[in-house]
Amino acid sequence: MASINDIPYQVIRHNPNEETRKVPIPLASEGFFFHNERMKFTVKTSSRHYATKLPGFVYLTNRRLVLIAKEPKDSFESFQIIFEEVLSLKASRTMKSTVSSYVCHTVHEHGIQVELEFHNAAQCQTYNDYMKMIVVTAAAQNLAPAETDLMEASHLEYVELPPSYSTVAAGVTDPILEQTPIHSSRIPSYSAATQ
Repeated sequence: MASINDIPYQVIRHNPNEETRKVPIPLASEGFFFHNERMKFTVKTSSRHYATKLPGFVYLTNRRLVLIAKEPKDSFESFQIIFEEVLSLKASRTMKSTVSSYVCHTVHEHGIQVELEFHNAAQCQTYNDYMKMIVVTAAAQNLAPAETDLMEASHLEYVELPPSYSTVAAGVTDPILEQTPIHSSRIPSYSAATQ
């Protein structure tokens, strides 16, 4: 399901010289794979345009994609997609190596368009690698259909377990996946409990 403005989060600042971070409160059995705070996002649904290049935070977990604005704009503050309710997820081709764009259909929403613009191409590629892994795993568990461009070239030999919620909240960087061709059937299921 896609949710607008109802994602519980906490505001974190570890010292006075550090910018505040907004971190979503984890769901049950949720492990964080990826987070980034130097990005901008655009969210549109079939009925409304919510945000355009809004600076914020992205969190990708084994259960959902969460976007939280650094500062609310036009009554928009947060957005999430729960992967268990995704019917299809199709990548859109972009000309920029720093942009990841796709259209998602859930059991409740038709045509959610999400575009993430990262600070550099490496951050964008890391995000795409994690998203591919999640889509492949979801498809193997029949949570999402196999028809998606995101599944192309998802050559992952192993994946480090996601960091704990406390690690994400502390601002520790995420591990980068190694890439080696294998069959998607060897990708394990991820439901790491938070620590």
